[in-house]
Amino acid sequence: MLIVANGAFKSGSTWLFLITREILPQSKPPTRYLNPRVPEPIIKRRLLADYLRHGEHRRQDVLVKSHYDLLPLRWLLLNDPHVRVLNIRRDIRDVVVSAYYHFQAEKIAASPFDAFYWSQGRQVAGNVLNYHLIWETDSPHYLCLQYETLLDDFSGVVTQLGRWLGAELGEEDLKRIQANTQLDTLRVQSGLPSARFRHGVAGDWQNHFDAAMLTDLADIERRSQSWLYPQRVKLYSVLRYWRMKGKK
Repeated sequence: MLIVANGAFKSGSTWLFLITREILPQSKPPTRYLNPRVPEPIIKRRLLADYLRHGEHRRQDVLVKSHYDLLPLRWLLLNDPHVRVLNIRRDIRDVVVSAYYHFQAEKIAASPFDAFYWSQGRQVAGNVLNYHLIWETDSPHYLCLQYETLLDDFSGVVTQLGRWLGAELGEEDLKRIQANTQLDTLRVQSGLPSARFRHGVAGDWQNHFDAAMLTDLADIERRSQSWLYPQRVKLYSVLRYWRMKGKK
């Protein structure tokens, strides 16, 4: 089985990937399929179809992380009976705040936060909302968790995740998984840059947003829920996919 931790940008996908890594023993795809610029195993978009045709996921569990946001890639994944896709949603306001600190660490963010919001944060919010439009599906091969619920009821959510993956987790398993995926532990032992694990709380947006930003963000959310907008997002994602295939 290929398990894809495919959450949206700054929504907890790395945490979800590391929790899943604790639940099941698994392998990585061959190096030729992977993006060499990132520490996690991520199958390159243009090679995903080839991997699904020839990959070892029919014989053993394989775990990867990604941010696939194209409708044809969703079709490829969910039409393979040996694939399971995980997603995680987070309060869009906290996503924007997390993106601000991520870009600050990368030295590519405007400062202070209000300058970032109006120059970059609005686009981050729009992109993440578009991502979730692409992943609106009821497939039995797809599970979407809520970041805030995972914070509030870690054992309950991880038990649900384990069962969905075919693993029954006992109390000792849950204690081990929680201990190994706490932020302080991950900063030291995950093998990933410590800046990936900044805060891990819900509601930090209250320390950053003013009324004008909240009004603007609410307008962006309303637009994403309009009748025609989702169809445009999905059509554009198909065009992007075929452009990518053409470059290959």
